[in-house]
Amino acid sequence: QLLRVDYEEKVELDTQHKEEMYNKIIQLQPELMIISDYNKGTIGEDVITRLKEIGKEYDIKILADAKPKNSEYFKNIYLIKPNFKEFCGIINK
Repeated sequence: QLLRVDYEEKVELDTQHKEEMYNKIIQLQPELMIISDYNKGTIGEDVITRLKEIGKEYDIKILADAKPKNSEYFKNIYLIKPNFKEFCGIINK
């Protein structure tokens, strides 16, 4: 694990910090990105969209643990790995 952004309270990254994160990912050129969505506000639709763009441009696979509320953001990624409760929420059961 090279980069982790983790806050217990709802936190939105400002534009400068988002750009620093994107640039660091591009610089490191990992084979994959693992995104854990805790629905705390750090990983919003704009961040996911940009990470997907970076993944596509640099051939980086994206694996995500998505919350049902945000599952639409993670369409067309390599793998979504919800736990059973989240899976049921995603398929509306």
